[in-house]
Amino acid sequence: MENVYVWYLYNSGPDLAVEFSLILLTPSHPNIGVTSVKNVFISVLPEIEDQLNGTHIDKNKISIQYLYH
Repeated sequence: MENVYVWYLYNSGPDLAVEFSLILLTPSHPNIGVTSVKNVFISVLPEIEDQLNGTHIDKNKISIQYLYH
């Protein structure tokens, strides 16, 4: 998938843990903060997990950062 980068793969008990980053392009607007982006991402998390064949994504480990260039 474009804009998805896998950083680490490791065993986590009976599961395989994957740390990855996802780049999302958002419009530049002062009212769109990292909390808003995180809340939108968490709201669609069940659909993302379904598309990844029932994979579980720990919402407590999701972090959002703005990258400027």
